[in-house]
Amino acid sequence: MSTGNEDSARSHAVAGIWYIGCGGFFCTVALLLMRSGVREVPYHGGYAGAIPLEFLAGIAAIIIFMGFVQLLIAFILKVREKTNRKN
Repeated sequence: MSTGNEDSARSHAVAGIWYIGCGGFFCTVALLLMRSGVREVPYHGGYAGAIPLEFLAGIAAIIIFMGFVQLLIAFILKVREKTNRKN
């Protein structure tokens, strides 16, 4: 039977992997578009102008960082669970 920390660690790990995967995908697409000469994505809602691809790649990098933070939290919870079992 799993405990609360173990379930929480597993859900943090799954979320971290998803964040890293999605952020990596969008960052890769943005970088490939930049290499092919595209510099911005047209956007016509709300404000005038286009969205630079560097901005989108930066947001994707932040999402990847959040994924690493989730994996770090999962690791800490797993270590805490193992130390609590020993005591």
